[in-house]
Amino acid sequence: MAMSEIHLDRGGSLPPHWHPDTDELCYVIQGEISYHLNDPDRLQVRSNMLTSGQVAHAPVGWLHWITAFVPGTVLLLVYRTGNPHQLEASRMWSCSPHAGLSPEKHPAKEQPMPSPIPVPIMDPPEAREQQALPAAPPVLFIPKTNKKNRK
Repeated sequence: MAMSEIHLDRGGSLPPHWHPDTDELCYVIQGEISYHLNDPDRLQVRSNMLTSGQVAHAPVGWLHWITAFVPGTVLLLVYRTGNPHQLEASRMWSCSPHAGLSPEKHPAKEQPMPSPIPVPIMDPPEAREQQALPAAPPVLFIPKTNKKNRK
């Protein structure tokens, strides 16, 4: 298992990427984000708004990306493996065929296909200076009642 703490300002993001060797859990410690997940089975993008205390899951190989809506957003990313890797979609898209380009002029001809890069992992707590963050409130979902059904 490995963890990574990410700090984002408003509009900051983690670009589209996927992990070939691990799942990813994204826990929102502080802030509000949009979490986008490309579902390869349904060929659609799932978008969720997450606030402090909520979690999102990206299965192995699923393309996902994150955008922060408020300054001071703090995320904890948890990986199933101790040495996770990720592939950035933008690096792969730059090697995909472009309409109107002949094979001789294709930009991927000069660049080899990118290989997975290691995910930056947090130092153990004793090796870094602890910053006190306010505790996130628990998530509580209260369904709205229908006034017509109330007696």
